[in-house]
Amino acid sequence: MSATTPASPPTTDTAKSAGTSSLATGHQPPATPATDNRQPTPSVDSPLERLDRNADSVATLTDIYRARVEANQTDCAGLGLALAAMEDAWTRYNVGKRKVANLDQNRFTRDARLYASVDSVERDFDRSGCTRP
Repeated sequence: MSATTPASPPTTDTAKSAGTSSLATGHQPPATPATDNRQPTPSVDSPLERLDRNADSVATLTDIYRARVEANQTDCAGLGLALAAMEDAWTRYNVGKRKVANLDQNRFTRDARLYASVDSVERDFDRSGCTRP
């Protein structure tokens, strides 16, 4: 006595070729995806979100500058590039800060830390004897 495998239901193609409808086979034809004509809405960051992102950039770039100094990668070209990138981010941050009415306590504290970090990097660069970019 041999075991037989149960018959699988016919596919849409075999139902069509056999002349049976999808109702007869119990299978529905694949649904056509609906077309979405809506345009994606652009993401609009609030001034605080942009300020936070710019603050993150300033913090990262001051860390990169310090890491170069700690690794004795103190060639003037490299330090100058790191300083220029940090100053650009610091400028963007300050422009964004002017668009915010008041900083909450956390942002106020972060602002003070960022100012101290930027000041420290600039003083370090001035002591390096390198020409400002």
